[in-house]
Amino acid sequence: MSDSENHTTDEGRRRTESDDKEMAEIFNKSKKIPRTPMTVVEISKDDKNKLREVMENFIKDQLERVIRIKSAQKIGQKTCVLEIEIFPEKMIIMKNKNKVKNLKGRKIHINNDLTKMRRETQEHIRKQAIKKRKNGRKVKIGYRKLIVNGQEWTWDDEEGRLMEVKNIAIRKTMKT
Repeated sequence: MSDSENHTTDEGRRRTESDDKEMAEIFNKSKKIPRTPMTVVEISKDDKNKLREVMENFIKDQLERVIRIKSAQKIGQKTCVLEIEIFPEKMIIMKNKNKVKNLKGRKIHINNDLTKMRRETQEHIRKQAIKKRKNGRKVKIGYRKLIVNGQEWTWDDEEGRLMEVKNIAIRKTMKT
């Protein structure tokens, strides 16, 4: 693969243009506005416009990004769902969400609004991660993937399970 087909994200992960196209295609097929559920410690705003304004300012202050939110809806005492106007802006939020994870002792979570099947997949991956951590392994969880002691496993829809990614060393040498 050429450098134009691949690029490395800030987190050091390798992503192809086909991955970007797949994500855009999933979004277009769903025909819904990209929604991003956010769990914030306390949300005191019941007015949707004020909540939208508060969340835009929060993202601007914490992620240092200006994002246009189409609407914001409170769905619990600590949770709201944001509808982002433009899909690439949602991707910016998702890529930078680790900046607000444990902000000043507050637990803040930003997640994708996943389909039921994708939520079940992520739940299965989280359960696997818990088992691996109990066995003393270093584990990172990603979207449809699990990294255990540096070895990457990705979810295979056909098999319905995590599959080990082969030839990581070859891909690393191709990058240089």
